[in-house]
Amino acid sequence: MSGITDYEGGFLRRLVPMRTHLAIDGVMGIFLVIAPWLFDFADEGANAWLPFVVIGAGEVLLALVTDRRPSRSLADSRRARAI
Repeated sequence: MSGITDYEGGFLRRLVPMRTHLAIDGVMGIFLVIAPWLFDFADEGANAWLPFVVIGAGEVLLALVTDRRPSRSLADSRRARAI
């Protein structure tokens, strides 16, 4: 999805707004956190469920702290293309 997001790393086409990208990341993170209990493998030991919880929580945290506005260089390049 990064390749089609409207931000500095969007290298294919800039179709998905950054807010939408971050919202999807947050939802996926929540899904990863609850997956061990949703799919009933939480009782198989920490090696089974802990990676899901850690990665999911990290994804939610990063979605919350990521700047939703494009950097100055991206805004400048857009302006230059529009002229």
